Amino acid sequence: MIDDGVYRIKCRYAVALQKLIQANKKINRASGNTPHPGADDSYGKLSSSTGIRKGTISDTITAKTDIKGSTLYRLLGALGYSLAQFGAVFDAVTEAEIDAHMALLTKGK
Repeated sequence: MIDDGVYRIKCRYAVALQKLIQANKKINRASGNTPHPGADDSYGKLSSSTGIRKGTISDTITAKTDIKGSTLYRLLGALGYSLAQFGAVFDAVTEAEIDAHMALLTKGK
């Protein structure tokens, strides 16, 4: 049985990382923009630039695994964000966003 509190923390990390990935997608796909180096916007690009398995990235986003500090640091570097910037996004994640992410994850089960 998964502790709901721990699972919610995993989901908070996942939502925060997804927000950063989506922000990069928006920037990189804006009309006339060429992809910004150091602003990866997909699991494949993140995997290529960090050496982290795509499955590990997916497991983090789907809250199947705890994220290690070293993994987070490498992902943030590839996304072009600092730990401080990530912290601000992480702190801004709402309970409603966590609930929505959890519902999305359990929908397929």
